[in-house]
Amino acid sequence: IVALHLGPRGGPAAARRAGAGGTVWALATGLAIAGYALVDKGGVMRMHPVPYIGLMFAGTLALLLPLVLAQRASLADEWRANRGTIVGAGLMTLAAYLLVLFAFQLSKAGYVVAAREVSIVLSTLLGGLWLEEGRLGRRLAGAAVILAGVACVALAR
Repeated sequence: IVALHLGPRGGPAAARRAGAGGTVWALATGLAIAGYALVDKGGVMRMHPVPYIGLMFAGTLALLLPLVLAQRASLADEWRANRGTIVGAGLMTLAAYLLVLFAFQLSKAGYVVAAREVSIVLSTLLGGLWLEEGRLGRRLAGAAVILAGVACVALAR
């Protein structure tokens, strides 16, 4: 995380402060991931993943429905313009989340969370190579540390 967010050494103070702010947000994200992973692990240990995900989506619907209804016209326009993409993304999200929930049922939470973080390695490569975000060496070093951690977890007995 630090390798991906710190500003260049010797750069302006503003760049260093921006890097530190990015690191704080990255750490906060990590804590949030740990929190919801523990909730999900506890949930699927008490209930099958399919009704669990149904309850999760029902709760999300209840929280977001007032916001959706307030912007009904925008939602209708978006649906008309991107219906296929919305349905495809929704189905893939549902399938991916269900797979994670089944994995939580079968394995330790730490193993599942570590395996999910392989996405950081992939996004680092995409950002550095395809989007040309810069500082590729530093990004690859950080991604390599993450990948090594996932490998250690995978090989643990």
